[in-house]
Amino acid sequence: MSGRPVAKVTREPFHHAADLVDLEPRVRLELEEPDYEHTFHLTTPLQDRLLPVPEARSDRYAGLLSSRIPNQALIALPDGAYIVPDGLLQRGARNDMKAHIERTIRHNYRLVRDIADDRRRVTPDYDSGRYLVGQKMSARLAAMVLALKRIEAHYQIVGFSR
Repeated sequence: MSGRPVAKVTREPFHHAADLVDLEPRVRLELEEPDYEHTFHLTTPLQDRLLPVPEARSDRYAGLLSSRIPNQALIALPDGAYIVPDGLLQRGARNDMKAHIERTIRHNYRLVRDIADDRRRVTPDYDSGRYLVGQKMSARLAAMVLALKRIEAHYQIVGFSR
């Protein structure tokens, strides 16, 4: 290092990317000063956020495994919480799951490359235009830009900590 504090050096890419995407100040504050919940228990309440896939787009997701777990398959704990038994989620088609993960990784890699090259690409899966910031950058910074845009979208949906 150049004698500068490690904390400052490690935060520079974050601040640079946050400036590039014009990150909302409240989101920046949440990410700069994470509380215990953000550090150890990053959770998203999804019960009222999950929506059925529209019929017109259902063929695109036909290969995905079901995310429904029958109540009788869950194990009840004394405190009222439930846990999923080992192996329950692995009983589906592993090849389908692996293919989905590989598609997701390729999709994200292409998005990062598009952001880094400041090049809009439109495919049946995505439009990288909404992630572009108007300048070329390193892939590392582009990955940070993509992450911050997604985190900001998350905060717009679920709100901020109290």
